[in-house]
Amino acid sequence: MMREELLATAAAVASPEERFCLLKECIQVAVLRSLHESGAFGSIALSGSAALRFAGSSSDYATDLEFILLDKKHYKPEQWLFAAKRKLRFMCLDPRIAFARKLSTHTGWIKIPGILAEAGLARAEAETETLGFRIVIDITPLERTDCRAKLVEAAGECFAVRWIAAE
Repeated sequence: MMREELLATAAAVASPEERFCLLKECIQVAVLRSLHESGAFGSIALSGSAALRFAGSSSDYATDLEFILLDKKHYKPEQWLFAAKRKLRFMCLDPRIAFARKLSTHTGWIKIPGILAEAGLARAEAETETLGFRIVIDITPLERTDCRAKLVEAAGECFAVRWIAAE
């Protein structure tokens, strides 16, 4: 979905809260598709509220994309985020991406400046507000790996994810 199509889709939604969630979800879907294309789901599995939203049956929007590390051998989060940045740029968005490695979690931040103002969601005094979310990867070893795979169709994209259901 290109920037203009994304904004047109959001404009069709009356509620500002729903419009905000729709914009964020469309960008999350683009990132998930990029992770799929990069082979990331060979090493990580979607978890938490994002797993329930995209692979489960929840109607609640996911605030962040949460993952669990399954295989350290092919774990390349910086490369995956670079590919996601490229995909978002192809969509005519101007992403700001950062990444930090901590002891038990690795966290990426994806921010899209200006999109909220274009969608009529930024406050007048805050034209530079950004739409953003985190990508959190729990790198602590799992005791059980009951992963599932699912083909996801959302926001005009189709991709496969590995996911772990909430306990």
